[in-house]
Amino acid sequence: AMATSMRVGGLPLLQNDEVIVPALMRELGFSLEDARDFAIIGCQEITGSGNDYPAPNGSSMSHSGIYWAIALLMAINNGINPMNGAQVPEKLRSGYLYDMKSMDEVRAAFEKIATWMLTWSATLNNYTEHEYPRLFPFPNLSISTTGCMESGKDVSEGGAKYNSYGGTATGLATTADSLTALKYMIFDKKIVTGKEYLDAILANWEGYEPLRQRILNEVPHYGNADPYADVEMKYLIDLYYKITRAFSTHRCKVYKCGTFGASDHVVQGEITWATPDGRKAGTPIADASSPAQGRDVSGPTSVFISSTSFDHSRFMDGMALNLKIHPSSLKSDDGITKLEDITKVYFEQGGMEVQYNVVDAATLRKAQAKPDEYHNLVVRIAGFSAYFVDMTPAMQEDIISRAEHTL
Repeated sequence: AMATSMRVGGLPLLQNDEVIVPALMRELGFSLEDARDFAIIGCQEITGSGNDYPAPNGSSMSHSGIYWAIALLMAINNGINPMNGAQVPEKLRSGYLYDMKSMDEVRAAFEKIATWMLTWSATLNNYTEHEYPRLFPFPNLSISTTGCMESGKDVSEGGAKYNSYGGTATGLATTADSLTALKYMIFDKKIVTGKEYLDAILANWEGYEPLRQRILNEVPHYGNADPYADVEMKYLIDLYYKITRAFSTHRCKVYKCGTFGASDHVVQGEITWATPDGRKAGTPIADASSPAQGRDVSGPTSVFISSTSFDHSRFMDGMALNLKIHPSSLKSDDGITKLEDITKVYFEQGGMEVQYNVVDAATLRKAQAKPDEYHNLVVRIAGFSAYFVDMTPAMQEDIISRAEHTL
């Protein structure tokens, strides 16, 4: 696998059976035999083999996830989305950031809106799933899925041996870093008032660059093995799991959380206003469960330590952790051994998935300038790989902006 990463650059993804197999048994009720025979579909979604109807991103007509960074922005802006003026119901509004006297109040406001958003997302999914057996049955899939012939039900009616559905979360590190920044700048260090902080965000940081630079360079960020920042990621991840455990559909009672998002983080970023972590409006949010672009500055081991601060086994819809490794680190056998060793330790500590981009920014810039000479350059985006020169300029810039690690 490491040799393939060296040759290809953005393949393959690495999964940890020691986490996935027992989690399938605990979270989804798989037998040991069926859990050991799990499969990966889509990007890195986890499913059974021929006996499962997982609907990993919700039904085909809806997406069971929310925009976490927008939920936080609305929480500290009296329920108003600063990007488009959309508002949550009056009962969910908790005032403005400067009305909040503690991080507990910030979190309480955020939790109300996140719960409301996720509930609406799940409700939409449930409606479409309710209509599927009538409008879009899957007879061909059903006759090849264990359980359907025995139960006499289509997979869309819950006929499979195992049934679940799920949603994905991306931009998690952007949201976690934003919580860390609010905690650090306002409540712990008292460097800035809530009014000034919110004004800076609403101004897209224009006129507040010194404050923004202080946030970028002084506040701890997820991905650097700093418990001060990592605890906010754990809080966010645990909240996601807690909220969704209450969800079910007519077909199943298991909602699977996922921390991946394909290239959603670029699209979501385009419609997300400036965030408290110093990110500007319209720019990409963090991809999947990876640190925010360029914020992980302490090496790959620190990224792994931060990542395992939360329980990966709860995320049976799959997860994606992207790391960019400079090719010079793998030119020797010693470098390959180092990468193998830190990957093994990461898995031993409970890591479920990781994928490497073995490429440097200089090469990517050359590919932008002379695409005909780099048509075979493959990079890992989030849940999938693609030829770099075929990507949109925004997606190319996102890949380039990710931290470049050495071993």
